[in-house]
Amino acid sequence: MSPGEALARAGLAGAWQLVSCTMTHPDGRIEHPFGPEPRGLIAYTADGWMACQMAGEPAGHSAYYGPVSVDEDGATVIHHVQGASHSRLSGDQLRRYRVSGDELLLSAQSGDSLVEVLWRRP
Repeated sequence: MSPGEALARAGLAGAWQLVSCTMTHPDGRIEHPFGPEPRGLIAYTADGWMACQMAGEPAGHSAYYGPVSVDEDGATVIHHVQGASHSRLSGDQLRRYRVSGDELLLSAQSGDSLVEVLWRRP
């Protein structure tokens, strides 16, 4: 199965608008790196690529792109980042995903903290 077919089968293909981004720390404290009203878009293409843009305060702007791998059984997607606005985003970025109706939740560990990014179909 091609990467694009895997994206479609997993329900990830297409564009998604940013709803929220939260970082939950081990002590239970919750941060909103892109503020209460973040802006952004993530898109997964039919040929197996992705691009992501996120903006808001206090984090500013973050963007990256590259090919994608999907593991439906493990409910994970790997963004193989080839270009990014910040060097810390380069390389393989593993995300757990959950699609529910018109919403996509991507989550990842950042050190000891959990980052959850909620997206919605436009």
